[in-house]
Amino acid sequence: MNGKDLEVWTLQTLCDAGILMSVTTFVLHSGRGYFERTVRQLQAKMAEEMWWVTYLLVRDASLFGAVLIGFMLLNPDIMADIKIGVPFVPVATVLMAWAGLVKLTSRGPGDSAAQSRASTLLAAAAALNTIGFTLVMEGPGEEYAHAKCAIWRAMESLKSNHNPELAIWTFYVCFAALVALVIAFVLKSRRPQSAEDSPLPYRRGPLPPA
Repeated sequence: MNGKDLEVWTLQTLCDAGILMSVTTFVLHSGRGYFERTVRQLQAKMAEEMWWVTYLLVRDASLFGAVLIGFMLLNPDIMADIKIGVPFVPVATVLMAWAGLVKLTSRGPGDSAAQSRASTLLAAAAALNTIGFTLVMEGPGEEYAHAKCAIWRAMESLKSNHNPELAIWTFYVCFAALVALVIAFVLKSRRPQSAEDSPLPYRRGPLPPA
């Protein structure tokens, strides 16, 4: 394996890991109720806090990791070297970044509208990543007779390294969308925010003053 092959293998592995992270964070966000119920069933206070902190850490770290990997791979040179399902996977990165910014600018766990928007965005991102990975990036190869049918040929043409024209336009649109999200986040973060509720679901009432 020469240097270029190792680079391609590493980048492709990172791409696949980022897609799996997006599905992981969607599942963990959707399963919040289960984790809250589990926390309340634990007897020891330390166990409660460890369980809840571990849940939050894995949930948000997987979201951050998926966005970071997606942003790194949103690069014309990389998109020409490895197979990325376009426009599905890059658009999913934009949606995950949007969800993360919604969470960062929300009023806290009590802001149900923001949490609902973030969950919807993550669901859409997970769906797009699943389509891009399963149907485009890992569609049937030449060993399958069905690979020659029109639908699978169309899916094959959506791989970034097979369709540079689509890849570059996807880059333009998604990169511009990410820049717009960052600008919107900076403008919104300048407004005063106040935390209303405790981030620990088993604690009732507002947080004590710092």
